[in-house]
Amino acid sequence: VGRAALYGASLKYLKPACDTLALAVKTNPDDKVLQGGLSQMEEHVALASLEAGLDLVAVKSLAEAVLAKDKDTKSWNYGNRIFNVHTLLGRVALREGKLDEAKKHLLTAGHTPGSPQLNSFGPSFILARELAEKGEGDTVIDFLDSVARFWANPDTRTEANSNRVASENLKQLEFWKTQLRAGKVPDHPKWR
Repeated sequence: VGRAALYGASLKYLKPACDTLALAVKTNPDDKVLQGGLSQMEEHVALASLEAGLDLVAVKSLAEAVLAKDKDTKSWNYGNRIFNVHTLLGRVALREGKLDEAKKHLLTAGHTPGSPQLNSFGPSFILARELAEKGEGDTVIDFLDSVARFWANPDTRTEANSNRVASENLKQLEFWKTQLRAGKVPDHPKWR
């Protein structure tokens, strides 16, 4: 079973869950937890739809709606959403043949303020890989420099282990930039 089929199968569960959350939000419009859960679920539906090869117009519309609703800059998930949705929109733009738009979305994703998850585990580099495969190494390097602010900046880490991990992440980013400058696309699980 291929990637597209797996994502397509996941939609059988994601869409009903999304519908249920939408109904719950409609019933309780002031509930921030439900609103956040709905946005996350819509983000997952959009990604699964893209990976399953479904209608790009619908994927883009859903992703833009998620982004438009996300105004709570103090939410722990705000940075995740900025990163994930712009990555998704960039991947849609690339499939639509809009290379410049895809590059803008990658750079916008990299300018996320970060989040607990992004700061610790780092981002996905799937859009970066897709652009690097199109020969856009310079844009990807700019993106990596932006990602370093939140994922690989030992100067902002006060705890010794966190500082060590950020230093290792910085070395990893530098290695990837060296590969990109040599015309190679990094072959790392985060890039798949």
